[in-house]
Amino acid sequence: MTAFLYRDGALADGRSDRLRIGVSILVVDERIVWIRPGDDEGPLPKGVAPEIVDASGCTIVPGLIDCHTHLGARADRYNPINAFKETPYTQGFAAEKNARTTLLAGFRTVRDVGSGPFMAVDLRYLFSVLMPPQERYLCQCDEWLIWAHGVVG
Repeated sequence: MTAFLYRDGALADGRSDRLRIGVSILVVDERIVWIRPGDDEGPLPKGVAPEIVDASGCTIVPGLIDCHTHLGARADRYNPINAFKETPYTQGFAAEKNARTTLLAGFRTVRDVGSGPFMAVDLRYLFSVLMPPQERYLCQCDEWLIWAHGVVG
């Protein structure tokens, strides 16, 4: 079992236009167990000994959903002639890079509407099995604490 307790963060949960300041969030086995005020966490569930993460000065954004992506495409390659210059392999390289960037930006789920057959299946395998967990689950930056729990799919 893995458990993390994020303390004293600001939560952007999409339920209002304001941040919830000074919250504590308990995550056990990739699931949010509770979100409570930082000054009133209450007891932890039995058997849970979380790693404490100081989230002060950070904004926490639970996994986001991008409903329209083209993971196998490159923004600099829209010329129709490229359809004759690229192979499924070059699209796969672009898809891996784009999926990794999207995942680390906080999107836990994407809907890939522009890639070739079975690209999403291969990406799901890549991110669920081959990627190290520290790259899949948490990306910390100076001002943002971004959750990316789950896999692309």
